Amino acid sequence: MKKKIEKINYLLIDYFGVPQKAKKNPTPLDAIIGTILSQNTNDKNSYQAYRNLKDNFSDWNKLAELKAAQIEKYIKVAGL
Repeated sequence: MKKKIEKINYLLIDYFGVPQKAKKNPTPLDAIIGTILSQNTNDKNSYQAYRNLKDNFSDWNKLAELKAAQIEKYIKVAGL
């Protein structure tokens, strides 16, 4: 069974390419922030809040310089 699954996986990667998410492993801080964003909402909304942050800040240090009120508009979709 394992060989069959591996073959299917290779065929899918060959056809579609490597999934975007699989190309870069999240850092521990990425995982912590994602977890915090997911605590009050569903996966779709927490992912959108995470993407809002990643798309607007080149690194987490820039985000850390902001006040909570400045961050709110980016994470509001997650219910925070």
